[in-house]
Amino acid sequence: MTRGELRPGDQGADIKHFVAQTKLAHKIGRVVAVRLSPGEDLLEGLTEACKKHSLNNGLILTGIGSLRAARFFNPVPLPDRKIGYGYGEPIALAGPIELLAATGMICKGDDGQTLFHVHLSLSDQNGGGWGGHLIEGNKVLITADFVLAEIEDMSMGRRYNEDVELMITVCPGCNVALDREQKALTESGYGPYDMPCIDFGQLIALALGVDLRKLGFEANSIPLTKVLEKVATSKGEKAHE
Repeated sequence: MTRGELRPGDQGADIKHFVAQTKLAHKIGRVVAVRLSPGEDLLEGLTEACKKHSLNNGLILTGIGSLRAARFFNPVPLPDRKIGYGYGEPIALAGPIELLAATGMICKGDDGQTLFHVHLSLSDQNGGGWGGHLIEGNKVLITADFVLAEIEDMSMGRRYNEDVELMITVCPGCNVALDREQKALTESGYGPYDMPCIDFGQLIALALGVDLRKLGFEANSIPLTKVLEKVATSKGEKAHE
């Protein structure tokens, strides 16, 4: 594989090189470094930083630091849901907690409110690994450092769509496992499960206008056709059958 042949889920890809090689419809604009102080809530601090820098549409490229304690969501089986899964009760960890990584998206709600979709990788004081969807209640222990990037000439938003239900993962390996194990669960009598799965890197690429044919969706066991038809970023794009 040459330097220019980036694949979904590649780790450590140089952002400028990625933008140049994929000929994106939108480009990275300002890059902002943010430091949160002891006692600050992560979501509140990120909201204030975006307000201060008028950053409305963008990405959380990275985030590291330490937390007094941690609270986050993870998906659990929910039989009453159409897809069979959803977020359960918050998982709470006693501190101190090391924030190993944070990544996510920054956008605006219909009312103009700044919205975030952030996933965390965490380590407890015994070295145990944890991770999940960021919610309120994560306060900085010593420091938390983030790097935010603006996407120019693009309006990003979040809203609940009852017709589009899928699992978004930040770990390519988890994405593959969640996608392929559903068939095995169904065959073992625990289904039926047919929840489409998409990697966060693929989702960012979709938002930036990368050609669907370059993102490897044809490898999914659970077809993403219906989802891609709803989120395709360019007119005339067709989802893989």
